Amino acid sequence: MTTNVVHYTNNGDGALSDTFIVQDDSGNDITYNVTIQASTSPITVLPSILTNPAVGVSYSQTLTASGGVVPYTYSISSGSLPAGLTLSSTGVISGTSTYTGPASVTIGVHDSTTPTALTTTKSYSFTVPPPVLVISPTTQPAGTVSIPYSQQLNGSGGTSPYSYTLQTVTGKGLPPGLNLASTGVISGTPTTAGTYTASIVIVDSTTGSGPYPVPFDVSITINATPVVVVSPSTLSAGTVGALYNAPSLTLSASGGTGPYTFALTAGALPAGMTLTSAGVLSGTPTAGGSFNFTVRATDQNAVPGSRAYTLSINAPAMTITPPILPASTVGVAYTSQSVSANGGTAPYTYAITSGSLPTGMTLSSSGALSGTPTSGGSFNFTVTATDSSTGSGPYTSARAYTLTANAPTIALSPPTLPTMTVGTAVSQIITATGGISSYTYSVSSGTLPPGLTLSSSGALSGTPTVAGHTISPSLLPTVQPAAVRISARAPIR
Repeated sequence: MTTNVVHYTNNGDGALSDTFIVQDDSGNDITYNVTIQASTSPITVLPSILTNPAVGVSYSQTLTASGGVVPYTYSISSGSLPAGLTLSSTGVISGTSTYTGPASVTIGVHDSTTPTALTTTKSYSFTVPPPVLVISPTTQPAGTVSIPYSQQLNGSGGTSPYSYTLQTVTGKGLPPGLNLASTGVISGTPTTAGTYTASIVIVDSTTGSGPYPVPFDVSITINATPVVVVSPSTLSAGTVGALYNAPSLTLSASGGTGPYTFALTAGALPAGMTLTSAGVLSGTPTAGGSFNFTVRATDQNAVPGSRAYTLSINAPAMTITPPILPASTVGVAYTSQSVSANGGTAPYTYAITSGSLPTGMTLSSSGALSGTPTSGGSFNFTVTATDSSTGSGPYTSARAYTLTANAPTIALSPPTLPTMTVGTAVSQIITATGGISSYTYSVSSGTLPPGLTLSSSGALSGTPTVAGHTISPSLLPTVQPAAVRISARAPIR
């Protein structure tokens, strides 16, 4: 018996089956059906399975390959990863899934063998579970009746953006006056105090089996409107030109939630004073009288409270200095002397309101006394200072003065007269200083030598006729007058 062997070689066309016929020794056809197995790659891809991603959670998984020539290149050959995940050419699957439900992907891998790269594929299946959605906080900050309210709900655990709706549930709901926007903002102006629980549904943007609506109970407490009280109830009086309640007065508030801010809402403070947002009332008033104004305190929840005040600012106690004035002298300039006021609001103006200054002197509006007296004696006058206060001002203060103008000291020149000779004409001019010109000259005691005269203008002239004793070594006759007093008199104006 003869045994025949059939040999088969696949042509490599990629077909997974083939059929051929041969004849036996008797001429009968024998049909062969061949199943062709896919070629086996030497490349192995790990891991064999992948962990499931979670919606909204960062995911990263690195694939590795062996059995070929590095480096390897990875790509998706069929199926798809869950939405939000990507595959890099180096084999890293990463991202944040926005998809829930099942997903399958086949990843192709080829190595660096030349001239023909070795390839393989690796299939993976995922099941992405539904996300756990959360609204926070479930207890919202408290509100206050009649005070605008606005709070943002925060969603997490799924895929943003989130939308929010109010679910109708018997016995539940938002406080009257509040509404819920689809963006999660609870806002409005509460009208009724109490604690309220609302059923709010959060919906995320997950695809696949999503999105997932989840209800949560959110509670809000609305407090009654507090009564904010401003203190003190009254204000102490101030004085023009004096620091108020030195160094300052701080208003306070109670009944609300601090800190408070303060503001002037009606009327006006005295000129020179201010009120800070912290409630500090300070300054130096420059206006007198009664001032009506209203202060409002607002707490951190915007709850206001007001108080009306009347602040009295008294007239200043003004004084003028110096108490006395130094004496002046006729014919001598009076300088470096002024009067000044204090106790009111600068600047001050000064004026003589009764009496008069010595002739030749003046008082400026700034208080400077100056000039050269031309008359002597005692002069009585009153200086009045006027300040710059407003309101019930300006205010004045007066002081009476007596200013003495002393007589001048007049000196004659020359102090001695030259020797004169009988029969020789004499002409000598006598001058005066220290008073007010012009001067009048006269002999006030004794007599001139015979033949000489003194004019009222101070000219000594004439020819001596009587000789006295000889005092010169040359025995020339000389005239030595008897004791004579010549005086000069300044005019009195």
